[in-house]
Amino acid sequence: MQDQWERGNDMFGGGARPNLKPLDWGVIAEHDKQRHERARQLLAAGKVETATEFSFIALLFQHSGQPDELLLAHVLAQTAAIKGDASAKWLAAATLDRYLLSIKQPQIYGTQLHRNENGEWTQEPFARETISDSLRAQSCVISIAEQQQILKINPTGLGGFSTTMKDCK
Repeated sequence: MQDQWERGNDMFGGGARPNLKPLDWGVIAEHDKQRHERARQLLAAGKVETATEFSFIALLFQHSGQPDELLLAHVLAQTAAIKGDASAKWLAAATLDRYLLSIKQPQIYGTQLHRNENGEWTQEPFARETISDSLRAQSCVISIAEQQQILKINPTGLGGFSTTMKDCK
């Protein structure tokens, strides 16, 4: 997917791709806008049908900072999961967390890591007690204890913080 490639990710080749130049967020934002418009056209026309298609479009909208687009990403990811894409379970959780944070509410799964006002990496605000770890597991999200361990080992939040359960079905 081009949006991932522009962000330095190679979805089909095993992770990060080497960036030859710094990311130009202005260009990426403009391209995202174009992709979002095209995706909305496809959705409106009923051209999005498979779990994979719903998942890819959810990923497009997941990069938005707009609450309505993040909520759309969540619905699309849920649809992909219902249609059989197990990897979309985590995406549905992550899009809900991003949506909640975008409307100034605490995340509930713990999938989102960001810098606070002091420049420290955190998951806050995070309503840890809203759902149990067994419900997190249903959405392919690792437990709070595992999240805390990863953040403790990797306080920068870069290069290895993943809340996705391995081999989740």
